[in-house]
Amino acid sequence: MTRNRLGRPARFLMVATAVACWIPCVPAAAAGMPLVQIPTAPSAPQNLMADAVGSSVRLDWSPPLQPGSSPITGYRIEVFYQPLPDWIELKATTGSTATTYTDINPPQGTPVFYKVAAINAVGLGDYSNWSEGVTTTGSTATPSEPRSLTATIAGSIATLAWEEPSSDGGSAITHYEIHVSVDGGGAWTTLVAQQPATATSHVGPVTVGVVSTTFRVWAVNANGAGIPAFETVTTTGIPSAPLNLTATAAGPTIIDLDWDAPSSNGGSAITGYEVTVSADGGVSFGPAQSTVLTEFRHTGIPAGEERHYRVRARNASGVGPWTSVVNATTSAGTPPGPPRTLTATAVGSSAIELSWREPLVSGSSAIIGYRIEGSSTRTGGWQDLVANTGNTRTTYEDTGLSPNTRRYYRVSAINSFATGDPSNIA
Repeated sequence: MTRNRLGRPARFLMVATAVACWIPCVPAAAAGMPLVQIPTAPSAPQNLMADAVGSSVRLDWSPPLQPGSSPITGYRIEVFYQPLPDWIELKATTGSTATTYTDINPPQGTPVFYKVAAINAVGLGDYSNWSEGVTTTGSTATPSEPRSLTATIAGSIATLAWEEPSSDGGSAITHYEIHVSVDGGGAWTTLVAQQPATATSHVGPVTVGVVSTTFRVWAVNANGAGIPAFETVTTTGIPSAPLNLTATAAGPTIIDLDWDAPSSNGGSAITGYEVTVSADGGVSFGPAQSTVLTEFRHTGIPAGEERHYRVRARNASGVGPWTSVVNATTSAGTPPGPPRTLTATAVGSSAIELSWREPLVSGSSAIIGYRIEGSSTRTGGWQDLVANTGNTRTTYEDTGLSPNTRRYYRVSAINSFATGDPSNIA
């Protein structure tokens, strides 16, 4: 048997040369055909690895072997875990050529799968291999963001609804927190600090922004607050809050309010204002009262009592946000003056009739009764015959006396604030 002494490389060269003799060698330029580069997306990233780091998962990969017809601008990352029905987008684009990414809030204690695809000007390339990461049991993890948050505003009442997060972070959700911003998220105010974990909706009053009102909701577990969900409601067209609201006591029963028009009428004329008052330190407010003026007088307040107020403007589009709350305290009340010209006249052998005229001044409120005192001496030892008559009659009969009894009397008027000075002694 004759051996081929040329070996495999020589045999391959002979075959290749023979085949080349059968292929016409015509340069493209000589044939009049210009070279055109076909736009292509990147090939798949290589060697994706997912490594659990505590409660996070770190992804690392190598760039595609073929970047395509234009430079890579970023990477898309997708994730899958039970009970999701399919892959979901974790990051639409990283926006950089970095080949690492950290998922800071994956489901805890369960297999999580990742895949990555490169992006260039042509579009999305092929996906990488799948890689699995298993996080810790959730001892330090917080919930993922609440799902499907919606928000509407009617007047000053906000209605929010959401679905529970896809992951509770490995620890039961204890409650939700709801916050609101009227400046596009620059500053936040707590709307509800402890929304029960079983309640995924909220209806209640809210301060409305002039341009927009943004809400955020996050779930809280034993490890802390999770990722927030955001929803913005456009409120352009309503007035801004009135300016420079003040409250000033004007006596023992009156508080006067004064304010300036809002800096913005929302695009249509202001048609009026709403004023509401609180008697419990601003915890709750009563029904709104309307006025077309930039002032309001609150009457009928007991002396020495505090009231809290807020005001909002109204136009054709609706009502704007409330002002900050202001407060004032009515001045201390005054008691009535002394009853006048008290007389005491014996009526038979066992009764004495008293008669007097009402005080010249009733004090800070109307007279509601009289105090009648008696004594066996003119200089002291006074005792109540009647602590409060409970009426405005100006006569009284002291009965059941022994014959030849001498008794001295004095009378004081009473209003809702205090008992006044006594009358003359009769």
